[in-house]
Amino acid sequence: MIFLENICFSYGKEPFFKELSLAFQDGQLTVLIGENGSGKTTLLKLIAGEEQPQSGCVFLDGKARKAYTANERARALSYFPQQRPTPEMTALEVVMMGRYPCVQNRFVTPQSERERALEALQAVGAEDFADRFMQELSYGQRQKIYLAMQWAQDAPNCLFDEPTNHLDVRSKFSLMEDLAAMKKQGRCLVCVLHDLPLALRYADRLVVLRQGSVLADGAPEALCRAGIIERAFGVRVRVLEDGEERAYAVLPAKQA
Repeated sequence: MIFLENICFSYGKEPFFKELSLAFQDGQLTVLIGENGSGKTTLLKLIAGEEQPQSGCVFLDGKARKAYTANERARALSYFPQQRPTPEMTALEVVMMGRYPCVQNRFVTPQSERERALEALQAVGAEDFADRFMQELSYGQRQKIYLAMQWAQDAPNCLFDEPTNHLDVRSKFSLMEDLAAMKKQGRCLVCVLHDLPLALRYADRLVVLRQGSVLADGAPEALCRAGIIERAFGVRVRVLEDGEERAYAVLPAKQA
């Protein structure tokens, strides 16, 4: 569980987040949505510790994040950023990095830990890439490897910043299904998405941000039914039913 209590943050003199409080629950995928500059990535960075609030506190599983050691924090929280350099390593070596917080000696990778890394690759359907170097893989394939690294890290709280960015349609659905599988393990997942149909389909909860404030917070169906998504983004939303399957179509607003 992740809890933000009275977070205040500013990039300059003007405050951006003003006494913001939010809780994210275990076994739930919460998606942060909002226009560019609304504070989605900043919020993730505050949780991850890449940005520091001027006041307020971030709690991970009931303990203040600042009270964790670096290794303890890595066991409690994993972070999937928008961008990162491509290391000169094999996919398996990258995934093994996710296991480092779980072993006492960072330079020892016993066979059991290697097997856990292979299991993580298999969980996201990337086991065939284990011995390939990251530079040889496509962007979408590398995203799978980084997701496997986060899976292997086995942290109960997981952050994702635009994980589907630049992926083709099939890869987007595949990655979101992987997140759904992580959620079923009881993990607390917080994800930033710009793809509204994906957010509406996969989120258990949507938090709509606007200029550092929470505009709306609730289940996708409820926010759509109330017209909040349409007003927030200036679009039309249509629900598509196919048996028990539900999807959402996002259309341009009608011209006056």
